[in-house]
Amino acid sequence: MPVSWTKRSLGGAAPQAISSLMTITGSLSSSMGSIFDTTAGALDTAKGFIAGKVDPALIGVQTLCDEILTEINDLKNTGFHTMVIHPYTEGSGASYDRVTGLMSLPPSVLLNVLRTSFDDRGDVGRPDFSSSAICGGFIDVVAAPDPATFAPLLAAIGNFFNLLTLQNAAKLIAENGVGASGALGGRSILPDWEFCGVTDLFPAFGDALDVAEESMLAIKDSGTSAAKSIENLVVFLEALKANLLKINQKLQASVDKFTQGIAGTGNYTLWVPPNQGGIDELKTSIVLGENCPPDTLGFCACVAMVAGSASMEVLGEFLDLG
Repeated sequence: MPVSWTKRSLGGAAPQAISSLMTITGSLSSSMGSIFDTTAGALDTAKGFIAGKVDPALIGVQTLCDEILTEINDLKNTGFHTMVIHPYTEGSGASYDRVTGLMSLPPSVLLNVLRTSFDDRGDVGRPDFSSSAICGGFIDVVAAPDPATFAPLLAAIGNFFNLLTLQNAAKLIAENGVGASGALGGRSILPDWEFCGVTDLFPAFGDALDVAEESMLAIKDSGTSAAKSIENLVVFLEALKANLLKINQKLQASVDKFTQGIAGTGNYTLWVPPNQGGIDELKTSIVLGENCPPDTLGFCACVAMVAGSASMEVLGEFLDLG
């Protein structure tokens, strides 16, 4: 049974994956506060106090560090088979529009090219899942009836997913197609799929993960010696506070990027949650799913992503696809 297309906005709120990290770092901040509280007035009985009070608190901090590092590793390993198509993509099926002087690409043409790409054996990057494999897919199509409406939609999706090819296409269309050219072809039938990690698509989040990983490792290393003296403990706590501030600033920057989002007007999505036979369901739904973008919108582009269960679950959380 084909899945229906949905007109929806994307972004506008913090993804669950980011909220989860912020919750854990919040717990770490609370643990840091408790260490500060328990060290008050401890200088007179430093040795006994440190052994009896600080050690358990530091163990709790290091446990939280391990939780964060595990989550960071899982997120960094998240990635997708990705295809991007716009009117100036070679092999997109676009045609010259005499009225506007630009390349026109109706949704039915784009979706047929996308559907056919799954069977291109010359494309080594294509999502080659078996019918019994558990996988899912997400397709986002922006479509508009004219170039003036289409260009800002294209820029929005290019900025949201950090896709330079869409950002450049938006500029090209806004400038009436001056300098339009296609990419050089290979042995496959263009366009081709490529692999993109979640940190490629959302670099602000990738920056936050890098800072968090570096900070957690530093906290773990310094925590080992923190309980040996009050001086070491003070150094540790100051470093911990600075690292947590740095992590939260980076996480907030990535949240700010998501809250910009993509408006629902002219934005059509197809979401196939991870399931057995998901690849077949996705391929069928691309061309047969109800409520797909109509060909009255003669200018369109898409971003398609396909992956196994773990990666698609992360994407579903990121984009709140339900």
